[in-house]
Amino acid sequence: MCTSLTERGFYQSNFHTLLYGSTNANQAAVPETIMIRKLEDHEFDSFGDIYVRGFGMPSFLKEDIARNNQVLNGLKNWRVLAAMVEGELAGVAVLYTNGKCADLAAAVTVPEARNRGVQRALLAERFKLASSLGCHYIIGQAQFGSASQRNMQRAGMNIAYTKAIWVQR
Repeated sequence: MCTSLTERGFYQSNFHTLLYGSTNANQAAVPETIMIRKLEDHEFDSFGDIYVRGFGMPSFLKEDIARNNQVLNGLKNWRVLAAMVEGELAGVAVLYTNGKCADLAAAVTVPEARNRGVQRALLAERFKLASSLGCHYIIGQAQFGSASQRNMQRAGMNIAYTKAIWVQR
């Protein structure tokens, strides 16, 4: 199979990991300097800015990302959260719930607020929120070996599988 893909101009560029766990697994202490709350409707421009800066994406995508997530925020199964550090928005996260399962749909911290526990706090809050909504299981994805994967594993999640990412030259 890999030879066939290579012959057709594809190459393996990365790995991506799916993780799973119980919503009751995360008992991590959240730093007192971080406050997690629902993102308000008027803050989605900031959501777009945090998202593109945090993921290193081109800034021209900011408005579309903000608009897409604002639409999701109004839907029953979607929750969008904000992480505040010293009164400033430092990170955002999205949670999708469906029956007994929750999905850590996205999360990102601005570069200047990294290594301060923001993702740990966003994970803990989404675990707690998912549990309060009747979810027993939680899943998430991350680039293999990334800080996000390590944060999810520290929160009690396990690797379900890792897949190779193939792109065309």
